[in-house]
Amino acid sequence: MNKKNNILIAEFMSLKPVLIAPDVYSLSQSPWVSVTGPTPERVWEDIGESLRYDKDWNYLMEVVREIGFREKTLKHLMGIVTMHSLNRTTIQCYFNERLIETIDESDIAGMKATYEAVVKYIKWWNKIS
Repeated sequence: MNKKNNILIAEFMSLKPVLIAPDVYSLSQSPWVSVTGPTPERVWEDIGESLRYDKDWNYLMEVVREIGFREKTLKHLMGIVTMHSLNRTTIQCYFNERLIETIDESDIAGMKATYEAVVKYIKWWNKIS
């Protein structure tokens, strides 16, 4: 499931497989991840194994930052992330400055609460935007 969710996050971050040499793709804006593959679809399958949003705070915090910045481009949608502790994260979802949804993940050890909240937010974002 994390592989599928990591791909979901990468797409939210506007990353996509880009052909950089014959049968070699890299994620756009992500030179640290590249795989060899004949098609972009196959590349997503392989890249999904390499993405570390579920394992590395540095990757995940880029997404948390993007959630906050995203409202500058779409004024009517906005997410506010609050990390209460290592085992609780809340994302408040606003539409036209009205709170319409609250995502609250807790009682999960380590960064997993933030990761799960981010995944739920992206699914909400994709549905409403």
